Amino acid sequence: MSASGHRVRVYLPVTWADLGTTGTISTHGAGQPVTAAVRDADPDGGAEDWEFAAFVDACASALELLRGTTPARRVVVAVDLDASVVRPASGSTVDVPALVDVADVAAVHVDGAQAEPVVAAVLGGQPADLLDDVALEWYHPDELDALLSRDGTGRETG
Repeated sequence: MSASGHRVRVYLPVTWADLGTTGTISTHGAGQPVTAAVRDADPDGGAEDWEFAAFVDACASALELLRGTTPARRVVVAVDLDASVVRPASGSTVDVPALVDVADVAAVHVDGAQAEPVVAAVLGGQPADLLDDVALEWYHPDELDALLSRDGTGRETG
C-alpha cells in the first residue's frame, strides 16, 4: 500500500477460534480494505459506502472459513494496520501478516446466536442472500475478553 506510519483499516475474516487469547489474532493472511477495486466498483460512492463494501467482502470471506468449524458464526475483525505491512493481492483482497496484535483492533463483528441457523443453512447449500438481512453484532475492542469468555453460543464458560 504505502509508506510506514500511515495506517489503513482492514477487515479481517476470521473464525471464533482465530480470536485466541494470546494478545494476537490469526488472520489467515488476508483481509479487505478499501482498495481501488472497491472504489472503482462504486465510483459515485463515498468513504462510508466503500468501507461498507469492504466489510461485506470480508463477511463473505468469513463465511467460507466456517466450513467444518463451530460455531457457525461469521467473525470479522476491523484492524488499523501500518500500511507498510499490507500488500496488494487481487481485487479487493490484500495480504496481511499471519498474526495481528489485539492493540490494532478497532472493532469485532460477530454473528449473534439467532444467526447460527441461517449461517448453517447457507453453508448447507441454501442461497447466500439469506444472510442479507442478518447483521453482525458490534463489539468494542475492550469487550474482546468478555466475548472470548463465551463458548460461541453466548453462554458463559467455566
